[in-house]
Amino acid sequence: MKTTDQTIELIDFEVLIPTLDGTGVADRITIQVPVTRDPETGEELLTPEAHEKIEQTQARYMGLLTPDELKALRSRLGLTQRGLGELLQVGEKSYTRWESGRARPSRSINVLLRALRDCKLSIPYLQSLQKPVVDWRVPAERHLGESWQPIVFQFNRTAAADTTGDYVNLTKAA
Repeated sequence: MKTTDQTIELIDFEVLIPTLDGTGVADRITIQVPVTRDPETGEELLTPEAHEKIEQTQARYMGLLTPDELKALRSRLGLTQRGLGELLQVGEKSYTRWESGRARPSRSINVLLRALRDCKLSIPYLQSLQKPVVDWRVPAERHLGESWQPIVFQFNRTAAADTTGDYVNLTKAA
C-alpha cells in the first residue's frame, strides 16, 4: 500500500492572463502556489488551493468577480441562485457554476453583475426586461383567408417607480 506522505512546498507559477477576445495572452503574472511532489517521479502537482489561487488571479486581472464576491452579491440582494440566474436570463445552473468556481461569467455578464453590485442597475429594471414589451404574434385566424391588417400600437409614457427614467408601455390602439 502506498503512503501519501507528501509535503507541500511553494513554487513560483506563471499565470497567463488572456486577451479580451480570448485568443492570446495579455499579461503574465508570477505568483507563489502550493504544490506537492510525486515521490516516484518528482513531478510537481498543483494542490486544490493552487488551482483556486490561479483562478482568482486570472479573475482579478481580467476584472471578473470571484465566486465569493458573487455569493456575497446574491446574499446582499436576497436572491436564490435560481432567482439571480433568472434575473440575468442565464439560468440557475449557469449561475451555480459561477458561484462554485466551476465556470466564469462572460465579461458582458460580469459588467451587469458589477452594475448590480455598485447599485447602478436596479432589480426592478432587470425584472421588467424578463417580460416582452410587445407580443408580435399574429392570431392564427389572420392567416386563414382574411386580408392581413397591421396591428397599430401607441406609446404611453409613464414615470418609473424606481426613478431610473421613463418606461415605455405599448398598448394596442383602438
